[in-house]
Amino acid sequence: TGKVRGVFDVNFDKREFSAVHIMDGWRTWAMRDVSPSAYHATRSRFASADEQLSKLLELLDGMEITSAGHLSVRNFSFSDEIMMEEDGKLNFYVDADFDVDAAFGTFVLTDKNDDWLNIYANYDIAEDRPCDTLELTLCKGDGSEESWSYPLNAAEQEVLMRKMDAFCMEQTGMSLREYANSFTRSRCRHRRCRCNRAVRPCEPLCAALGARVASLYRGQASALFAPAFAPPMGNCAGNLPVR
Repeated sequence: TGKVRGVFDVNFDKREFSAVHIMDGWRTWAMRDVSPSAYHATRSRFASADEQLSKLLELLDGMEITSAGHLSVRNFSFSDEIMMEEDGKLNFYVDADFDVDAAFGTFVLTDKNDDWLNIYANYDIAEDRPCDTLELTLCKGDGSEESWSYPLNAAEQEVLMRKMDAFCMEQTGMSLREYANSFTRSRCRHRRCRCNRAVRPCEPLCAALGARVASLYRGQASALFAPAFAPPMGNCAGNLPVR
């Protein structure tokens, strides 16, 4: 028919069966659970294909496992505030409340060491999509650190985008795109002054303070705040005027 009916990954080495759900992303089960469940779900000769699938998912409910390369909606939750990075990306801290050892090959879910894992996901404002990788930092009990990246496939990026958008709406009241655009507009608004010169971050604040003081004490504050909001003799560097 030319239509994609499903996307599956059967890994006989790891004995895992994975399938892409349209909303949840990857869902993975151990083959030892899938095989008997599939047998019982398809025993009835009178059940339709949809009924058999529904029965199969019912039997597999609660049996999902975490698998490298098959992160799902249940693996992406965030905490802390959304941070703006200098390279034009929004940074999200991913909660490590799932089997990170199975997902990333670490060994932190144990009482044999004091290691922990920090997971970061980034949203590229210019590209309007999550970045291609998760950034991982393994913090070891001896004080050392090890960093690497986890490549995201298309299904993982799709569900990550939806989770980012939902978290942003929860935290800021704006969609992810609206929130990103607010940063872009703010940076453009404060990046240049009237003479089209890049301004220092403190100058807009100095200008606002100067204007406020000048309005309260007319004729007394103009000399003090002139470098900030009305540079004399065309001096736009914010330096004191040359007398």
